[in-house]
Amino acid sequence: MAQVLETELRTYEAKRAELLAVGRGRFVLIHGASVHGLFDSESAGVSEGYRLFGPDEAFFVRRVETKEEEETTGYLGLLSGPS
Repeated sequence: MAQVLETELRTYEAKRAELLAVGRGRFVLIHGASVHGLFDSESAGVSEGYRLFGPDEAFFVRRVETKEEEETTGYLGLLSGPS
């Protein structure tokens, strides 16, 4: 599945600074190269991902954190989509 979400991971890294400025600590929903919103909870982001893309389309939900925070929390994000 990692190859399926390669674009989403690159998008997150490319937009990390912008996302941190507007949504640090919130959860971002990414599909392809597009950000589809910031959410207060992971479950809200996942629900919106399923609503927009359905259960058979890959999308990515991740807490917006600095690289240092990621190392501390160990949070990698929720990868969703076809197995």
